[in-house]
Amino acid sequence: MSEFDFQFTAIGLTGAINVIPPQWGRITQSGLFGEALPGITDKVEIVRENGKLSILSAEERGSRANVSDGELDDHVLVKVPHFPYDDLIKPEDIQGMIAATATSFAALGGAGREPVTLESEMTKRLAKIRRTHDITGEFLRMGALKGLILDGKGKTIYNLHTVFGITPKVVDFKLGTAGTDIRAKCEEIYSHIEDNIGDDVVGGVQVQVSPEFFAKLINHPKVTEFYLNAAQALELTGRNIREAFPLHGLIFSEYRASARGIDGQARRFIAANEGHAYPTGTMQTFEQYAAPPHHIGMVNRPATQEIFVSPKELDHGAGIELHTESNILAMCKRPEVLVKAHSSD
Repeated sequence: MSEFDFQFTAIGLTGAINVIPPQWGRITQSGLFGEALPGITDKVEIVRENGKLSILSAEERGSRANVSDGELDDHVLVKVPHFPYDDLIKPEDIQGMIAATATSFAALGGAGREPVTLESEMTKRLAKIRRTHDITGEFLRMGALKGLILDGKGKTIYNLHTVFGITPKVVDFKLGTAGTDIRAKCEEIYSHIEDNIGDDVVGGVQVQVSPEFFAKLINHPKVTEFYLNAAQALELTGRNIREAFPLHGLIFSEYRASARGIDGQARRFIAANEGHAYPTGTMQTFEQYAAPPHHIGMVNRPATQEIFVSPKELDHGAGIELHTESNILAMCKRPEVLVKAHSSD
């Protein structure tokens, strides 16, 4: 029996980390993908029904109803990726360490100085772990909006255009050319999305763009006046124009996100001079799926938690190992509605 009273459990820590509010992510906080659908396996079957809407005919009450033709466009099986992340709390991480309190860093031994406890260190580590999984989730969701889902090493998890046999739609704004018809470019994006949404709905169109693209856009001679007027209007509401610039039916947002991959390489979520347009207000185009953790006690049980934590006490009190994982897949089931915007000059 261990001399250390090991008070941490997988159930307790998993519950604790999942009550921490999401720490990162504009796409995540938008709710576009909704709550993750809990699965009992790591496989997801995606069926795309015939995307054409039909106008029903009026029939006599009690007569034979209109019947779906049951056509299927696509039927694919995808695997939910597994994202493990481990941490270790060692005695030297706590021994002799002083916690900062409301009175800040007073002289050692002075008021407001308390020793770090295992409980406080565990709380700090769980918050760090939550941020790591959250930014991973944001990266995946942004990837789904680009049609190219990558992992933290830059490896392709899914190219959605390839999965569904779709030719990517690209619109070159040519923002370095003064005579470019920006209205026509915006209308091309909106029309393409509406024409390809199938039996879903479009509430609006959002375009997440790089800082370089945004700067060129708002300084284009055919856009400047719209930008200044919109900025003055939004200033009265306290909103940031860079997060919601309305232009010819589209909402442009400057998206500056970047993070260091697990391989140490810095990765921008959106490349320079690029942007990615997608419909908002949809009902079934965007979804995310959760799979159970790789744990014998969770086999064939619904994945009800975003992040799973499994603690282990090391031999001879050498520390506590925290194995954590998230198993999630963000998916655009209609990648034909995704439009890449860029500026070639």
